[in-house]
Amino acid sequence: MRWLWMFCGVLALLPALAGCGAVVGGAVGVGGYKTATDERTMGTQLDDAKLAVEVKSLLIEDTTIAARRIDVDVIDRHAYLTGVVATREQAARAEEIAAGVKGIAGVSNRLHVGIKTLSRSWDDTVIASKINASLLREPSVRSFNIDVDVVFGEVSLLGVVDSEATRARVVEITRATPGVVKVNDGLTISR
Repeated sequence: MRWLWMFCGVLALLPALAGCGAVVGGAVGVGGYKTATDERTMGTQLDDAKLAVEVKSLLIEDTTIAARRIDVDVIDRHAYLTGVVATREQAARAEEIAAGVKGIAGVSNRLHVGIKTLSRSWDDTVIASKINASLLREPSVRSFNIDVDVVFGEVSLLGVVDSEATRARVVEITRATPGVVKVNDGLTISR
């Protein structure tokens, strides 16, 4: 079953990585732009995508975790888990699963314990939309290279940027957005 999920996940990601489709979960028509502007090599992007699919597949297989509430991103073999789980044990188990995947070099567990209401989900979506819109308007930022996840007003920024100045500007824009209570900077600078 896990291989079926992985196969389907990789198939879903291939158009985005090849530049023919939309970024999974992103805006329509930006897949080619993201692939062409991502600071990572195509091989690294594909390796990271495969690792993310494997982690997510294993989370889905584990019946003790509500995997649909967990977002998995992998950048340079480092897994980032964001979202909401019901207990600390589920958060620890999700981290354990991600860390056990061959090829994962590290895990940042940014899972929150609690219940996310519809109102809070809406608020977080609005915050993420405002951040994304601000980044899109910023000429020095390749905004499609940045993943913005918001949980309870806490923002996790993930992606690869071209310089320390760009990283600082993205963090500054994010902090200035109304409703943001904390910023987790997971941006890396291209080598």
